[in-house]
Amino acid sequence: MVKRGKTSPAKKDDVRVFLLLTLFRGLDWIDEGLGNILAHHGWQRVTRPQSLIMAFSDTFYVLGVLLLVAAVAVLLTRRRLPA
Repeated sequence: MVKRGKTSPAKKDDVRVFLLLTLFRGLDWIDEGLGNILAHHGWQRVTRPQSLIMAFSDTFYVLGVLLLVAAVAVLLTRRRLPA
């Protein structure tokens, strides 16, 4: 049996702050990378909100396609109840 120690609220807050900072650093990296790629291919510079919208719209597009594939898979593998 694994013993679990109690974590103080201060340590939990430290972990939350660390996770949020890591998330914001990742978003900044995506923003800078997208801007550099677009500039390299001859597009005009985009603002930070524009690049974040483009990055997140691609993410939601992929999630939508995956949900559609999952729904089709469920429909195709569903068993019919005998009458």
